[in-house]
Amino acid sequence: MSEPTSWSPQQAAALDKVAAWLADPHAKQVFRLFGYAGTGKTTLARHLALTGARWPLFAAYTGKAASVLREKGCPGASTLHSLMYNVRDRSRDLLNELELTLRGLDPKHPDYAEAKAARDEELDKVRRPWFHVNENSIIRNCDLLVCDEVSMVDQRIGKDMESFQKKILVLGDPAQLPPVRGGGYFTEHTPDVLLTEIHRQAADNPLLRWATLARTGQVIPYADMGLVKKFKREMVNDEWFSKAGQLLCGKNETRYDLNRRMRKILGRESTFPVHGDRLVMLSNDHKLGILNGTLATCMGPAEQDESDPTVVWMNILYEKTRIDSQRYDAGPFLGKTEPRDGTRRLMADYGYALTVHKAQGSQWPSVVLYDDGFGKREPLTRNRWLYTAITRAEKHLYIVTS
Repeated sequence: MSEPTSWSPQQAAALDKVAAWLADPHAKQVFRLFGYAGTGKTTLARHLALTGARWPLFAAYTGKAASVLREKGCPGASTLHSLMYNVRDRSRDLLNELELTLRGLDPKHPDYAEAKAARDEELDKVRRPWFHVNENSIIRNCDLLVCDEVSMVDQRIGKDMESFQKKILVLGDPAQLPPVRGGGYFTEHTPDVLLTEIHRQAADNPLLRWATLARTGQVIPYADMGLVKKFKREMVNDEWFSKAGQLLCGKNETRYDLNRRMRKILGRESTFPVHGDRLVMLSNDHKLGILNGTLATCMGPAEQDESDPTVVWMNILYEKTRIDSQRYDAGPFLGKTEPRDGTRRLMADYGYALTVHKAQGSQWPSVVLYDDGFGKREPLTRNRWLYTAITRAEKHLYIVTS
């Protein structure tokens, strides 16, 4: 990725401020460099890291966001989890003891059911990978950690980042929607630098032109500009949907309808997931390395728990990590929108269509935004929603209106 031959006055001032922070051994640990789409914040961060640090590291919350960083010229960009955590198998000692106890009991013994439940619970734990902070992470050797799309970073991961006691340059966009519940550890504070000027090369990109229209509350016209198109719902059919990119929408009701439509197009009539179904995680489990909002693939047919109809068991492939025989609350698959209070199970739902809120922190080459009128009664929320949706697209954007 080539750098501009000259910096704008605003960019040059930002470079000076971040460079001074980098050079000051007594400066605060975290520097917040925020900016709107097209202002060049990632280019600035890359330049600063590669010229002002001896060994910088680049990271993002999700694997997709890390991939985008690499495409923008940030070498070796990876997920925060792969940088900071190790996977450790749980000890089988207790499981072996419980197995011996169970074998010594007659199935008719009054303690047999309790012993079997304890064995099954421990077996469930042993099957799970366990992520824990890697004290020997290469972060120990770097002098700067650059993290993009930080709105999704929650307190747990944020504090783990800070625990390595290295300087952290975080990148964010204040025009996007507020983070989903649990995020915002870094973005809830005032930025140290806010870039607002769209640079000339970005202004020629139709995606960024539409993003600017959305951010400033202007109307996006119906148009076909090659890379970006806006048209009415009547112009799409099942064949078109089957070839579409990632579907985004505003409301959960719309998401349910779109997911049902996509599964029907694919010939999947079961209530629960089958092999190949696209899923989205709806909860965090840091010990398992599972993050809210990240997509996964079902690796086999889900099986309903015989003892609890609100639970299904399934294997998933999650960001190149195989999670075997994990329990998922079946609520979302049956149309509920919220987990029951106190549940410790993981939550998942179909991921062919996502709400724009859930899509934060990720990008896709092709995005279809199904505009269901979200936020029309609240202009500021509407603008931020539309802006966030548009900036999830890397190359192609199709806006379908109802």
